[in-house]
Amino acid sequence: MMANPAQNDLFTIAFLVMALMMAMVWRNFLIVFLHKTREMIFSRDWRTFEAENATAGSRMRIILVFVTLVSVSIFVFQINRFTPIRQLPYWSILLGITILHLIRILITKLLEFLLDIRGVFEIWFESYIWIHFMVGVLFFPLAVLMTYSPETTFSVTAYLGAGLFLLGEILLFYRLFAVFYRGLSSLFYLFLYLCTLEILPLLTVYGLLS
Repeated sequence: MMANPAQNDLFTIAFLVMALMMAMVWRNFLIVFLHKTREMIFSRDWRTFEAENATAGSRMRIILVFVTLVSVSIFVFQINRFTPIRQLPYWSILLGITILHLIRILITKLLEFLLDIRGVFEIWFESYIWIHFMVGVLFFPLAVLMTYSPETTFSVTAYLGAGLFLLGEILLFYRLFAVFYRGLSSLFYLFLYLCTLEILPLLTVYGLLS
């Protein structure tokens, strides 16, 4: 499928904006990235860590949300262009991914309220957010490759994207077990997670886009 020049121009602007945004916070992001990675691997806890000050931390989170949503949605759109399945407009993909994350966040907050385990869910939610930030930033160069040289790099980039997505899911499940598993009784929370935060949001987004 031929690329739309106007759409590629829009993606070029988006890439430049994201590059400038990341340049503003790269130092803080690197510090937080190393800190979160260390805690994710070696600790059951996940203490809130903001770089330098609250303002810098909030600005960085906003930038990372934007970079994650846009990078992943552009990558999925480019993959979709070269597959035989139904071709979706870029804005539908971006909206679908955004709705998916919003549903997961709302369900997490609802479960936190209903099950009255606020502290545990706060740790899990922080894990969820930062793992997606890390994966989203790594999708940025893949989205660039898929946009400007899809014919020559499609197979390699597609496999890298699939591997990156799989790595993110493995990290999420690892953190899920690290945070919630305290014996057989905690298997209920693991089952609840699979049903409500993985399967239900995907079915909801699929229904909305269909």
